[in-house]
Amino acid sequence: MHKAFECSPVLEWKSLPFQIESLDTFGTRLLIGTSKGQLLVYNVPHRQESGGRFKVDLQETKKGFSKKPINQLTVIEEFSVLLSLSDSYVCVHDLTTYHEHARMERTKGCTLYAIDVQDRSDPTADTHRQALRSRKASPGSLKLRLAVVVRRKLITFEWVHQALKFREIREFTLPDQPRVVAWAGSNLIVGLKKEYLLVHEDSGEITDIFKTGTNQEPSITRLPNNEFLLGKDEISIFVGLNSKPTRQYGLRWSEQPVDVDLVAPYAVALTSKDVEVRTVESVALVQRLDLPKAKYISQGAAVYIASPSNCWRLEPVDLATQIKDLLALGEFEEALHLADRIEESPAQKRERVFNIKRSFAFAQFAKRQFEAAMKTFSELDIDPTHIIGLYPGLLNAETRAKNNCPNAIPNLGGVELESALSFLVNYLTNKRNELAKQADEDDVSDDPARAELSTMIDTTLLKCYLKTNAALVGPLLRVSNSCAVEESEVLLKEHERFNELVLLYKGRGMHRKALELLYEHGQKKGKLSGHFHTMQYLQRLGPEHIDLITEFSKWVLKFDAEDGYAIFTADDYPEIAQLPQEKVLAHFEAHAPQFVVRYLEHVIAKLNSKNP
Repeated sequence: MHKAFECSPVLEWKSLPFQIESLDTFGTRLLIGTSKGQLLVYNVPHRQESGGRFKVDLQETKKGFSKKPINQLTVIEEFSVLLSLSDSYVCVHDLTTYHEHARMERTKGCTLYAIDVQDRSDPTADTHRQALRSRKASPGSLKLRLAVVVRRKLITFEWVHQALKFREIREFTLPDQPRVVAWAGSNLIVGLKKEYLLVHEDSGEITDIFKTGTNQEPSITRLPNNEFLLGKDEISIFVGLNSKPTRQYGLRWSEQPVDVDLVAPYAVALTSKDVEVRTVESVALVQRLDLPKAKYISQGAAVYIASPSNCWRLEPVDLATQIKDLLALGEFEEALHLADRIEESPAQKRERVFNIKRSFAFAQFAKRQFEAAMKTFSELDIDPTHIIGLYPGLLNAETRAKNNCPNAIPNLGGVELESALSFLVNYLTNKRNELAKQADEDDVSDDPARAELSTMIDTTLLKCYLKTNAALVGPLLRVSNSCAVEESEVLLKEHERFNELVLLYKGRGMHRKALELLYEHGQKKGKLSGHFHTMQYLQRLGPEHIDLITEFSKWVLKFDAEDGYAIFTADDYPEIAQLPQEKVLAHFEAHAPQFVVRYLEHVIAKLNSKNP
């Protein structure tokens, strides 16, 4: 967990003869409705004083606001209106003077209400309070709706701004008395004791959503982007305007919350024990706040939480600071969620996200999540040197020491090392293919940096194959490759992979070294024993290497004269027919005179030569 909010006390009323029953806020104003019917208006500046407290100024006390407890308060800034629920009536007040415009007699017996401010030009637009405030629309372009619960009845109204009053629209009778209600577009989501319902205002149709759970305490929280949280015991379920689930997961709390609100990007739940803060995207528990008996939460320009005798203000911790704390805790995915929300230039955001993901990849490797780490490394196009340096024995000590790894490198060995190397092989193979494709597209063959990178990748692949699957060494060296010759030569000799060493020499045009190796091992027992490998090698060299062919064919002629003769006359390879006849004939005259006549006949018959 990390600190997402700083919590500062605003009001403490332990000695006063009334309790907080409701609250709302706008600008720097904090409105408190009390159990004695008083409306208290405070000014709370946005800046804290030294010591972490806010300077709270009680500006007005409306003692005659109501004779009974004020159960609900709602500020509607767009229409400069304040709604209140007290003594079972909904009343409309002027937001500037707090004087009562009207008591809505039709709402007698009301136990709760819900409001919605809709954009007349776009009925599907987000009507969450924060979204509306960001649009700053005029009253004429907005539609204010009110839903009032009176026993089992649900009555809807629409605000007439010129007349400063609500006009009744429709009345519904429900199976039970609603305990919570919220507007959802042109419909209403209603929570009864045992179930949630969707009430279609236009048609009057009522459809079931789902049961409320064993505790039978429904709750509805309005979210941005036309989403809602419906409580089912200790789980809050995401639904859309049509009441269908919008996500495959819900928010699970330690117990059923008293109230839930969204303080982006966090969901804040008031429980009987404390206040829980969780991320909406990952549902991870971020913070616990010790705020005893918290019952109410309200937000506008600031966020306030209240109990019957206390009020606190939540101040979000700077996102950059939160990200720093999360990185120190190894919570990289949470850090990435926050990085998307920071307001900074695109270049700064890219750099921040890159650095977080880079640290995440190294942390994944340190936790032995090799496949995930390689995927992230590939996504970020990290310098392969840094990745190879995470493995023992693949880079020299000096190069490995230069790598700046933000995490302790795990000590890999045995089966675990083999598993880790298999993911490295996949990564390097893909990187190798990318380089080859880039070289073809760019038509650049003399780029020193690219050549150096190719050499490191191919040499590392060779080392990996020798450690995990030596059968793959041959296929690597048989095709065009960039393996470092001297280093590869040492490795292949150490592992006694002499056949593959011949392939390495051959691929680099180091034919003399290859033939010397074949001659050396041709005299011993082993995979290269005998003259056959030398014979085949010589047959593929071609006329430009006639001196090497004649030099190393001597021992083959002595070992097996017929096979030695075949080096110059077989039909297997086109290179043989291209050999210079005069030099071949001179070679036979000097070292195998028994084949002179036969070779001349071969030249005449097979090559159709007119100048034998």
